[in-house]
Amino acid sequence: PCVCSSERPAVNLHFFNKLLLNKMKRSGTLLRLTSLKRPCIAIDCGHGGKDQGARSVLGVCEKDITLSVGLEVAKLLESRGFKVCMTRRGDEDVGLDERTSQANISDAALLVSIHANASKQSKAHGIETFFLTPSLFTRLSEAPDWHDTVMKYYREVLYANGKKLAHHLHRNVLDVMHNTNQQSDRRVKAAASQILVGSQMPAALIEIGFLSHPQEAQLLADTQYQRLVAGGICKGIVDYYEQCIAQHSNS
Repeated sequence: PCVCSSERPAVNLHFFNKLLLNKMKRSGTLLRLTSLKRPCIAIDCGHGGKDQGARSVLGVCEKDITLSVGLEVAKLLESRGFKVCMTRRGDEDVGLDERTSQANISDAALLVSIHANASKQSKAHGIETFFLTPSLFTRLSEAPDWHDTVMKYYREVLYANGKKLAHHLHRNVLDVMHNTNQQSDRRVKAAASQILVGSQMPAALIEIGFLSHPQEAQLLADTQYQRLVAGGICKGIVDYYEQCIAQHSNS
């Protein structure tokens, strides 16, 4: 779509998603999200290669944690009959534009991006999950005729469902981690992350903890804890999908 970010009034960012426009022209209607068959899920393991992401005082890199958790999520989803598209399966450099392109080309139904947080304040801890919302963008006065149709699709399908996905992920990760780590609920929030903006499907980005927090960094480096996190992410995806199917059956 042709939109601009309203987070930084001094900068106008223009996006022309030709692939999405072509799909909409061919279908003649808004693309449907739901399917009776288990769809493909895109899993993005944040950072990788030269981009280490955040780094804990123990020397643990975000890129390693996100890859470990993401691979476990993929294994769990595949065991439940879902197809999975990974933006990376190893320690490799993958640009943000490549990540969204991989997800879009795979015709994935959902995109989940996994990250670990960091803060200058060592006491900061907990989980927060992000989604896109129309309020992050403003219409350009010179927007072409097809702009309203595209933005309707984004409002009614991508943004609304991305928010639902974010809430399912957030709640389920908090639930499975409660007994191991008294996580601070940093809530579900709107943000114009590049990987979310480029997605043609409902998408959410989850920060699974703070590497700058000593205790949380130690937990995030633990394999068993990573599996708990992955289980929560998987359950959030499955719950969201099943809710979509139920709504589709009742409509």
